[in-house]
Order: sequence, then C-alpha cells, then structure tokens
Amino acid sequence: MSRRIRLSAFIAAGLVVALAVAFFVSRAASSQPDGLNRVAIDNGLEQASKPSAVDGRAGVLGVTVTFALASGVFLVARRKGHG
Repeated sequence: MSRRIRLSAFIAAGLVVALAVAFFVSRAASSQPDGLNRVAIDNGLEQASKPSAVDGRAGVLGVTVTFALASGVFLVARRKGHG
C-alpha cells in the first residue's frame, strides 16, 4: 500500500507542476506571429488579426486533456494485460 501511495503522490505532484508551468509559461508566449504564420500573412493566406489576450487557460486545458487521454490509454492497456 505504501508504494501505491508514493506513486499516486508522485503522479499528483507531477500533474501539479505541469499545470503550474502551463499556466504561468503560457502567459509569456509571444503575440508576434511565428515564421509559418508570418509567411501565410505575407502571402495573403491568412488575415492579420489582433493578438488576443494570453492567459493560462489554454495551457491548463492542454495538460488536462493530455493527462486524461494518457490515463485512459494506460487503463485500457492495463486491462488488456490482465485479461
């Protein structure tokens, strides 16, 4: 039981760190277009738009979805291994 608690605590701590990094680092993202976006704008393939306010929600959502999908894959693989 002690090993399960340690593994759960490790996973929870990793998830908290990933969420914190995603939340705070995404605020530092540049509002300037990257190279591919710049080429699209220069060639008229994309309308230049106003940069939107950047907050941490997109990063948190990405981490949450990725964690949920990875957990689902792990559970399916684990069940197939037992049966």
